[in-house]
Amino acid sequence: MNLNRAHEDDHYFRKIVSDNLKLVLVLVFIINFYTLHLLAELILVPVLFMIVAMSAVAEMKEGYAPVKKLVDFILGAWGIFLVVFTLSSVLNDYQNLLTMDNLRTFLLPLYLTLAFLPFLYSFAIFMAYENIFVRLNISIGKRDEELLRIAKRKMFCAFGFNLGKLNKFSKENTVKLWSLKNEEELREIIDQFEKN
Repeated sequence: MNLNRAHEDDHYFRKIVSDNLKLVLVLVFIINFYTLHLLAELILVPVLFMIVAMSAVAEMKEGYAPVKKLVDFILGAWGIFLVVFTLSSVLNDYQNLLTMDNLRTFLLPLYLTLAFLPFLYSFAIFMAYENIFVRLNISIGKRDEELLRIAKRKMFCAFGFNLGKLNKFSKENTVKLWSLKNEEELREIIDQFEKN
């Protein structure tokens, strides 16, 4: 879920949707649709795992640069083979690819992502408010519980469900909130933020 990135990146949710709409996903779906024979897949999985592991190990030391070059060439050739195999399979058997069931299977991850986003956004809002409210509890909770309730209510009224605005307010006013003395001071902090 990586919701900590939602507080740092204003376009976090847009990026989630755009990652699910990339053209590469069509290629990945088609490549996964046309598989090799079972025996070939069973042999290739451990072999490719070993080749990728060799590439990772060869990357660690400069002395293994020729090995890394060879292993990366083999992986690149395998990728080209997969693309050519897939394209030839699509051209020879496009009737089985272009069906409503396959379209539903392709669109299912996008639907699930879009259905999950409201929960994710709500959870990010909850975390942002929790972050601010915990700081307020620590700074003013014991000495003035009425001010604490008013501060929470006013912040929720001011920012509602606007995560970007809430995160920006939290970043810019951490010190001011830490030393909050009264309701007037809180109103000034929120008004000043709204003007900027």
